[in-house]
Amino acid sequence: MSLTQPKPHEIHKLLSVLQEGQDLEQAFQLTARYMEQMDDGFLRFNYLCLAVRLGRIQHAFDFLQSLLNTDHWFSTWFLGRSDELKPLFGMPGFEKYLQVLDEKEADYWRQGVMKPITQLPQIGNTPYPLLVGLHGNGFNTLDAVQQWSCAPQKGWLATFPLANHLVMYGKHWWDTHEENIELVLSHIHEISSQYPVDHDRILYSGFSKGGEVAMVMALRGCLNVKVFLTIGTGGYLHLEPEKLRPIIEAASPDVRGVMMYGPYDLDRIGKSLDVILPMLADRGIAYQFIQYEAEGHVFPSDFDRKFTEAVQFLFDPQA
Repeated sequence: MSLTQPKPHEIHKLLSVLQEGQDLEQAFQLTARYMEQMDDGFLRFNYLCLAVRLGRIQHAFDFLQSLLNTDHWFSTWFLGRSDELKPLFGMPGFEKYLQVLDEKEADYWRQGVMKPITQLPQIGNTPYPLLVGLHGNGFNTLDAVQQWSCAPQKGWLATFPLANHLVMYGKHWWDTHEENIELVLSHIHEISSQYPVDHDRILYSGFSKGGEVAMVMALRGCLNVKVFLTIGTGGYLHLEPEKLRPIIEAASPDVRGVMMYGPYDLDRIGKSLDVILPMLADRGIAYQFIQYEAEGHVFPSDFDRKFTEAVQFLFDPQA
C-alpha cells in the first residue's frame, strides 16, 4: 500500500486485514483517519460498527447524530440489519433518532432523488435488444448508466432498475433474491409495454451484487432468458457458494454466462469461484471467465471491446 496517497481499495483491504486479526483499535483509527478524507460511506459504517464493538456506545450514537445534517446518514433499515449495532437500539433517545431517520428517508423517496433509468439505443432497428443493467450495492442507477454506457452506443435499449432498499442518500441495496427478482421483472414488464423489445435478445447484466442478481435470474430462466454478463460479482450466495448449488443444478444447460473479475474482486471471493465454476461446468453451462487488470472495484478500462466480445459469445457463439 502506498504510504503517500493510498487509494480507497487499499484502505478497504487493510481494514479487512486488521479486522480479521481482531486488531479493532487500529481498524477504528484507520477508519477515523480516512473516512472523511476519502468521503467513503463504507469506512463511515465500519467506523460506527467498530465504535460499538469497542464498547464506545455513546460515541457511536453521537457520531450517528452528527450525520443527520449531512447526506451521510444511514437508513433505519440498514442500521437494523447489522447485529453489531444492536447495543445502540436500547439507548435513551435512539427510538426518537430512528423516527427522524424514517422522516428523512420518506423525504428522499418523495423527492425522487434516484429513479430507474432507461436509455434508447443510438443505432439499430426495432425491436431493440434489451440490456437489464443492475447496479451494485452501495451504488445507484446513475452509476450503472455510466458503467454500461457502451450498450446504447452499440444498439441496445439499456434499462436500469433501482434497488428498493436505501443505505444512505443516493446509495441503494439489493437484499433477498426473491424480492430482487420480483422488482426487476416488474420493471422489465413496464419497459416492454413502452418500447419494442426483442424478447430473444434480453441480457441480464450487473455489477457486484447486481451481478449476482443477474446471474440468478438467468440460472432460473426468468422470462425464458438464459444469458448473463457480470462484472466483479459478489453477494450472499458468492460468500456461501454451496447455496448456489441447487440453483445451478436446477438450471437449464442452455444457460450461457460471461463473468469478469479484477484483482480486487478475486481477492475477495476467489475461493468461492473455485467452487462455483466447477458447478457450472458440471451442469454443462457454457461460460467465459475473464480476468482484467484494474485498481479497486471497477469495470475494465476496455469494457467497450469486452462487451462486444461477450455479446457474441452469449448470443452468436457460432459467428
